[in-house]
Amino acid sequence: MKLTARLTVGWDYKNSSDFTAEKLHKLALNSNNYLQFIANQVTERNIKNVYQLDKLYRRSPKGAKPMKQLLGALSEIKCEQKITCHIDAFAYSFLKGAKNLDLLLPLDKEQYKTFIQTYKNWSIQIADLENFERSGKLINKELKEQYLALRKIVSRPSVRDEIRTLATLLISGPSTLEEVSEDIGLNYTLGQQTVGIFENIEVVRKEQSKYIIVEEALPVVIFCLRETIGLDLLSNLDF
Repeated sequence: MKLTARLTVGWDYKNSSDFTAEKLHKLALNSNNYLQFIANQVTERNIKNVYQLDKLYRRSPKGAKPMKQLLGALSEIKCEQKITCHIDAFAYSFLKGAKNLDLLLPLDKEQYKTFIQTYKNWSIQIADLENFERSGKLINKELKEQYLALRKIVSRPSVRDEIRTLATLLISGPSTLEEVSEDIGLNYTLGQQTVGIFENIEVVRKEQSKYIIVEEALPVVIFCLRETIGLDLLSNLDF
């Protein structure tokens, strides 16, 4: 079966009757035969889209095993039908570089057209931040204020854990405090303190029990991570 990727932005994890990767994976694990269950579901229900693939991945010791298991099963199905897997752009970019995900799940050029405008908008804001740093060129007031607030934090030599927390939230998406603490090896108290710093400057917010990067702050977060630890997730998408 041919698999393709469609990039998403914003971690819009609403309850849905559609087939999410997490739902499909959990049902298959409870069956007698994982591969056969997936194949039956795809053919009998005519599944053409699998949503929220990134929810099966965390940048942690647990890694990408659930995602790889599901994609492996889907790719083994013998039929001409194509399935589009919807996955967060940052998770896809990281996994492309770390796990060669694009070999199994290439981008469908028709599918990512809707992502192009978002990519362009981010690129413009990041270029503005570059010019602001290099030459002091005036930039949008809101962008400047948010950037200076985040730069004040990440430019300190002692903020290793804070930067790792931000990278975890960008790549792994919405996370509980326990997940963030486990992923980067922090105790609970320190993890709460670390996430709270970004909450105070409105770069991160809490939705129910999970912390999430504010979508409007993504260009600033992308730029700061690139400049501090060399994590350049936009360039890795090759648009």
